[in-house]
Amino acid sequence: GAGAGELSPAREARHSLRPLAEVLQHMLGAEVPFAFVCEGPLAPEADAALVACPPGGVVLFEDLRFCAGEVAGLDGEAVAADALGASLALLGDVYCLETFGVAEDECRSDASLSLSLLKVPLPVRCAGPLLAQEIEALAACVLAPRRPLCAVVGGDLIKAQRPHIEALLNVCDELVLGGPLALAVKSHAFGVQLGASVLKAEDLAEVDWLLAHAKERRVRVHLPCDYIAADLNSPDATRMTSDDMSGVPKGLHVLDIGPRTVARFRQPLRRAMTIVWLGGPMGCCEFEKFAGGTKAVLEACAEAVARGAVLSVLCQEVTRAAAGLGLQERLRAKGAHLSTGGSAACAFLCGSSLAAVKHLSDAPDTAAAAATAAAAAAAAAAAVPSPSPLRSSLRAPPPAALPSSVVALGICGFGRVGRAVLRATVLGAHSGKAQVVAISDAQCDVEQMLYLLAHDSVLGKWPSDAPPLSTSRSAAGGEGGEGDFLLVGSTRVMVLKARVASECNWPAGVTVIDTQLGAHASGLGGRGLTAAQVAVHLRQGAKRVVLAGPSPDAPLCIPGLNAKQQVGSRSHVIATGDALALAALPLLGALHASFGVQAAGVSLLGPALEGGRTVDSPAPGAGPGASSHVSWRTGRGCGQNVAPAPSGLAAAAATALPALAGKVGGVEWRVPTAGAGALDVTVQLRSAASAQSVLLALERWSSSLPARTASVVHLQAAVSSDFTANAAALTLDAALTLTLESGLVKLVGWQHAEVALAQAALELAALGDAADRSVLGGLLRAAEALRLLPPLAAKA
Repeated sequence: GAGAGELSPAREARHSLRPLAEVLQHMLGAEVPFAFVCEGPLAPEADAALVACPPGGVVLFEDLRFCAGEVAGLDGEAVAADALGASLALLGDVYCLETFGVAEDECRSDASLSLSLLKVPLPVRCAGPLLAQEIEALAACVLAPRRPLCAVVGGDLIKAQRPHIEALLNVCDELVLGGPLALAVKSHAFGVQLGASVLKAEDLAEVDWLLAHAKERRVRVHLPCDYIAADLNSPDATRMTSDDMSGVPKGLHVLDIGPRTVARFRQPLRRAMTIVWLGGPMGCCEFEKFAGGTKAVLEACAEAVARGAVLSVLCQEVTRAAAGLGLQERLRAKGAHLSTGGSAACAFLCGSSLAAVKHLSDAPDTAAAAATAAAAAAAAAAAVPSPSPLRSSLRAPPPAALPSSVVALGICGFGRVGRAVLRATVLGAHSGKAQVVAISDAQCDVEQMLYLLAHDSVLGKWPSDAPPLSTSRSAAGGEGGEGDFLLVGSTRVMVLKARVASECNWPAGVTVIDTQLGAHASGLGGRGLTAAQVAVHLRQGAKRVVLAGPSPDAPLCIPGLNAKQQVGSRSHVIATGDALALAALPLLGALHASFGVQAAGVSLLGPALEGGRTVDSPAPGAGPGASSHVSWRTGRGCGQNVAPAPSGLAAAAATALPALAGKVGGVEWRVPTAGAGALDVTVQLRSAASAQSVLLALERWSSSLPARTASVVHLQAAVSSDFTANAAALTLDAALTLTLESGLVKLVGWQHAEVALAQAALELAALGDAADRSVLGGLLRAAEALRLLPPLAAKA
């Protein structure tokens, strides 16, 4: 068998490592024994070779593809990977994972074996240079891509590629389509006759999805306009060129893109600072006659890399095409990333973790390496001038290098919540942990921002002992305002003037907190902005968007309830929910865990909306044809009325606290006051409980959370103004707790909605940044672990 030294018929002898033993022997000037290993105990010849090996000697073992266990895995039989891995681990102290393709899937036999070896407690389990290069290149494209980002997608129809394309559409600015995928779009959506190309019913649905998804995310799609066709794919075929007007005659196959299409595709590639290519080539490039389009697009990518763009090719077919066309070495020489593990790269792009990377042994100084790499990346980004971006004449420069533990923030909307965010980063609990580097508000210039921040009618004047406020205006900024800065002490905060979110050119890699919805958006029906509406920030330089308010489709992440589980490195758009959900749902979750909740009703008495009317006037959206009287109430004078408003609490509970779906409801009341409001919670428990036991359980719960999430206080005669500067999403007033024998409990708490939303948004931004650093640390660990190899090699 294979373990006894016979080559399995499933493997060809040309794949054997035996010739390498002779090369090593010549290079080292010493004998290099060659042996086989097998599943289970080591083969006798392998054991004998190890015993006979002198100090400093080298033994070369056969490629594991000849192992019986590996061959069985290829045949579909179960492979005892753990036993085989444990056996192989007896051979040494260092395991180096070099193959990127097996880092992805635990179901593959070779990947299972690699994971088994990584799980064995060897002193060093590290990445080889190839794997380190792959994951570092992917990190540059995924964690903080430079804008604009252009995706090039070729290959077959999109059903199999849909997860990859969807991941790209969420972050890219422009999309270049080639191959059968582009033909499907042209034929179905534009009615172009393309010869023998036949579309199936499922292909039509996928084309519709692609175009709708791109339109929703405002991604500009580039399609072919002329074609190279032939009757068959062979070097002897007769070529013909056609375009959209003439179409391709029936019986002919489109095998490549034409010269006008190449010229069209060069335009977005010239603009791009990050290019990601997946799916396949532009045409059938097996023969030089039909490889012109793929070669021309690869050359355009090489030109982009030469001027400083980042290129990552995640398709092995394109990598092979580049080699066949003589472009592979040229691209790599310019710093392009040509992946050797296409499926693993695509899985990483879609958010799947690389199963093998997490099992690498911890390397020394990983945190220091991450900080050094982050500083180097920021310095490199600052050193490379950005080209004119897609949608603006001026791109905001990257922020100055911050410590790796400090979150770089952008604020969209400088209303009450936006100002609370900035105050919290300078004066509050997030001071030193987050820093605002840019602000965008079309209605407010830098001088008015300074005035509103310095003279806050609710939170008070800017403290005299705080970093002083000032402004800096540059003549270069012009009417666009990008030369204006708000100065907080020595910190410069760029002020971006943009009419709409799609014109906010954020510094690269910031987390944008979008506060334009306002603190009480739930009063407008609880729906809020969609993920697609705020995802435009991602295409303008941001790495993540935190929506300070509810959203009908963005993931709802509530601190103290589900935020730690929901927020990850791939959480590009997340929402805090409204102020009522932030206060009520963690509380109800704690009560349900301790006592069981049968039903709950919650009321929030809060100040008027940021856009509330001082006197009665027509409300927005309440004109002819308005179907609800709810919006009419927003037009009544906020200083003369107590007005009810519907809440999205029930929908939020169904999403974030499914155990209480259909058991929770709420209403908000607008009262003529400012600052903090009151929360009234009535809960029906499954069984009766005393006020003391309820408060004891809630005190234990709140003590496990940060003080700015929830707390229980024992105060006498407290009123709302006592909590104006309180940052907690909920402060329960123990003195007002009531319980009845029937299990009915009434709790009263206090909350400053704007401050609570700001704190929640900052918490989510910090969680997302920590997740990014965790992923980056895992990626850097591979490169860092390589430093352990030279001392070990020298010792051997």
